Amino acid sequence: MRVENNKVIFEGNEKEIWTMLLGRSLGAEISPTLLRELGEQRVRELQDDGYQVWARMAADTVKDIPKTMH
Repeated sequence: MRVENNKVIFEGNEKEIWTMLLGRSLGAEISPTLLRELGEQRVRELQDDGYQVWARMAADTVKDIPKTMH
């Protein structure tokens, strides 16, 4: 995954992974900020539901979101 023009560019099967993690389809374009917010919300939901291992795995995925363009 990389960021260009403040949009996330998914590589390989990353978009499918995020779709499954979030439980929602992602549009053609999404900002890294919005993706991070949605991911953090999902981590909180998993924690609240008692899925600590899944929450940690999701948190690792969220932290991999690039913060700036390269």
